[in-house]
Amino acid sequence: PPPQASGSPLQRARGVASAGCVVIWCDHHAFKDDSMALRAQLDSATGLPTKVHKTAEKCMRLLRKKRNAKARPLSVFLVSFANAPPLVRYLSTADHVDAKVVVLCDSARCRSASARLAGIVGDLASTGVAPLVEAVVGSFEEAVAAVAKLTTAALAAARERYGGVAWEAEDETDLGEDDANSS
Repeated sequence: PPPQASGSPLQRARGVASAGCVVIWCDHHAFKDDSMALRAQLDSATGLPTKVHKTAEKCMRLLRKKRNAKARPLSVFLVSFANAPPLVRYLSTADHVDAKVVVLCDSARCRSASARLAGIVGDLASTGVAPLVEAVVGSFEEAVAAVAKLTTAALAAARERYGGVAWEAEDETDLGEDDANSS
């Protein structure tokens, strides 16, 4: 059945957001002192709250726990270059996660290795796996723009799919957040 409009406009807007997209930032820098301003920049550009994880392993652990969730919105991952290989490998086989990945390669060391990552992404695409990695970018500003583009498209698709009416998921897909004090 089609979703029913209910609640305040803010609740309906949250329903469309939860139905359409989740933003996940996987990078140890997400827990540094200056990360609050970066996170606010990401939240503002996407209009969505950003979930943060320090490592690919912690992110994958939580995704495994959510394997049976009824709601499966697009998950847009902003991932550091160091976390990209294990997370992209996992996502390429995780049929319970609809994912798009933006890889942030903002150091000289990882920029020199980004050609290797581009080759890996090309190999994944040639094997028939949907291309998960949408962009490899060199600055946080470029990453924010790429994530915002993906979330805007996902939210527009959700609104179109549900006729502009939001719905609230029975089993909310809360992809959690690492504890800032954990390692």
